[in-house]
Amino acid sequence: MESTTPMGSMVFTIRAALAQTEHEIKSELVTDSISKRRAAGKNLGGRPAGMGNG
Repeated sequence: MESTTPMGSMVFTIRAALAQTEHEIKSELVTDSISKRRAAGKNLGGRPAGMGNG
């Protein structure tokens, strides 16, 4: 993609804006999911309690 032309710059800007929006939506979904799992008392994943490093 040629980003030195006005059209290329516009396309680059639009793609970056769409990627940022997608990132924010995914982040919001994860945050909501964690809140709901905590409220329901469900496991959030990760290492089980009592497991050492070796």
